[in-house]
Amino acid sequence: MATLAIKSGTTAIAGSTVKGSFSYFSGSTKDLGPTSSTGFYSGVDAPSGGYTVYQIGGLNGWTARVATDNATLNSILISAGGTGSTVAQNITWATNTNSVYINSGTTVVSGNVYTFIDYTNPNVYSPLNGQISVGADGLYPEIYIAKIDFNGLTLATPQVGKIVTYGGISQGSITQVTNVTNYWVLLATSINNTGLVNNTNYTLTITS
Repeated sequence: MATLAIKSGTTAIAGSTVKGSFSYFSGSTKDLGPTSSTGFYSGVDAPSGGYTVYQIGGLNGWTARVATDNATLNSILISAGGTGSTVAQNITWATNTNSVYINSGTTVVSGNVYTFIDYTNPNVYSPLNGQISVGADGLYPEIYIAKIDFNGLTLATPQVGKIVTYGGISQGSITQVTNVTNYWVLLATSINNTGLVNNTNYTLTITS
């Protein structure tokens, strides 16, 4: 099953997400019914650590091209009309362009992130690009993850049941995801910050 159901146009079924000229659901959200009635098609799965770039046009109302790395992503965005030279610049261009939508792979790999461990109240801290904030000692067992990584790429939305790891330590499976403007707040089954150091560069992954 595709991880995305997508259509061109913003007249959509209640509960869909609208981005520019696109409307979409995650593929497991609900049975949407026949394409002839809804206008939604199964999307093209992005590879683990890669991206699918959707652009308005084509037989279904959109076309899709797959990038397995940042260099390919940048090339696709430039061919779609991106005005920047770096992938971060063209991600910004795509974010502000109604005719292009970028979907990350089903495995979220942020690359490097900086931790911020607040033992008193992490709720006062809003992660910036590439940062995570985590509670400790069971007092605040949340994980705060910025939606944008160090490369300026938007991470795929974390899903309940996925495994989150950073600093080489599994934090268990995600049990709840709360969407905030610039970051997500996650609850997981076994958050463990032993050995992690404030403002230290780690690798964050979220996998099935």
